[in-house]
Formats: sequence, C-alpha cells, structure tokens
Amino acid sequence: MSHDVIPPADAKQPVEADRPIDVASHAPRRGMRAPLAGFLIVMGQGLREALQPKRLIVSIAIMVGLGAAIAFGARAEADRPFRRDLLFQIWEGIDLWVLQILLPLVALILVGPVYSRELRQRTMVYHLVRPVSRTTVFLARFVSGVLPAAVFGTLLCLSIIAFADAGAPPEVWTALPLLAFFAALVLGAIYCTLGAIFKRGLIAGLLYTFMMEVIVAGLPGNIQTLSVRFHLRSLYHGLVDPAFAERSEGVRSRIDGTMQSASNPLVEAVPFDPPQTAVMMLLGIALAILIIGVTHVRSRDFALKD
Repeated sequence: MSHDVIPPADAKQPVEADRPIDVASHAPRRGMRAPLAGFLIVMGQGLREALQPKRLIVSIAIMVGLGAAIAFGARAEADRPFRRDLLFQIWEGIDLWVLQILLPLVALILVGPVYSRELRQRTMVYHLVRPVSRTTVFLARFVSGVLPAAVFGTLLCLSIIAFADAGAPPEVWTALPLLAFFAALVLGAIYCTLGAIFKRGLIAGLLYTFMMEVIVAGLPGNIQTLSVRFHLRSLYHGLVDPAFAERSEGVRSRIDGTMQSASNPLVEAVPFDPPQTAVMMLLGIALAILIIGVTHVRSRDFALKD
C-alpha cells in the first residue's frame, strides 16, 4: 500500500526563489547563461525607442532638410563669380559640413545617450536581475543607436547629392553610405562610452568634438593622425576623390596642389591614408573605445534607488 500523501488541490506549490526571470523561454540560469544572451531583445527595445513613428518622421525631415540646404548653398556658391564648379562645392561641403560637424552631431544625439538613458530611466537594475549581462546591455544599446545613426547619416549625404543634381558619379553614391556607417560606429563608440563614464555625457561629447578634435586636427605634423577626424577624412577622400576628379576641374586642381585643409588653411595638411588603412584604424579605435566602455560598466555598481 502506498503511503504517499497527496496534497490538496488548493495547496500552494513551492516556488524556486533562486531561479532568475527568463528573458526568453527556456533561458539558462544566471551561472550558465550564454555570452551576450538576450542581446537581440535589448537591442530591439532600443530600436523601438529610437524609431518611434513621430521621432522617425521628424528625423527624416531634418536629415532631408539639412541635405537640401547644403545642396542649395553649394549651388549658390557655384553661381557666384570666380567660384569653383558645383561638384567641387559639393565635394568640399561634405568634407567641411557633413563629415566634421553634422555626422558627429547625429552620432552624438542618437548613440551618445543610449546607455546613459538606461540609468536615467532606471531600467538598468531591471536588466541586471534578468539573465542579461552588463556587457550585453552596453553593446546592445550601442548597436541600437549606431544603426539609426548610420541610416540617417546616409540619408543626409545622399540628400545633398540628390538635391544638388550635379551629375555626381555612381561611386559617390556607394561610398557615402560606407562613410556614414563608419562615422556612426567610431564616433558613436566614443560618445556612448563618454555617456557611460560621465554623468553629463552630452556635454563631454560636445567638448570632445569641438575642442579635442579641433585642437588635434589643427596641430602641425603627424599629430593630426591622432584625431578620428583625420581617419574619417582619409576614408572619404580615398573613396570619392578619383571619381570627383574625373568630372570636376576644381577637385582635380585641389588634389594636384597642396591639398590644403579648408578648415584650417594655416596648417599644412598631412597626406591622407589609403582607404584600407583608414578602415583598419577606424575599426581599431572603435574596438579599443568599446573595451574601455565595457570595462567601466562591468565594474560600476548600480543601486536600486538613488
């Protein structure tokens, strides 16, 4: 005869208090979780925040509007007496306005606050009690900012070419999206890490962009190569200069000359690196900065309440 005791139907069953809440069904225990478990979930949450319908429409309108403004400004400059041709104005305008000002601002706004927003909204502790590591949260949020920044940066660049209607060669249309992606990746890594380290990451990013980069890029000699701007410009000019030079006398004469920096003509420009070298340098910088960011967030304490 069996002596097992059958509990009543309304008896409460024991709860495994030590089992973490799953991000997805059948998620492993905290001690057995896979590397970067839950990455897509956290990244998807960030993308949904960044691509809310109203925010998306406003962002697209701003990018297209800025592109149109730069294109029409270039057309107006080209129509003035003793000015270079329109393709030269576009070539130089992308270098001066887009690459050195607008793309950094796009990365700063879209990528810089993605991780610090977790702290402001107090969702970090929510992630940490689930089987999601701090590394996962940081990197997933970073990617969720880089992707929209690269798309909007591409839209800005291509809007300039489209509204200028200057007969830009096909190589330019394919090179600019690559440039926008690397600008979002590398500058976004810097801004996201600054946002994780400093309480006012936006201010730190602005100081870096318009003080540190400007100072280093304006120093003589090979010191200029220490700036991210130098490597982004190397990638830009390495990809588009041959195509622009075939159709623009102004670009061809500038390339054949001293290639003086238009942003600081008093400083002798350092010859740009080949595109392959620029890509390797940019990837190395992004990786190094992300390692710094991950190391910081892994060692930082997060309280349930401020």
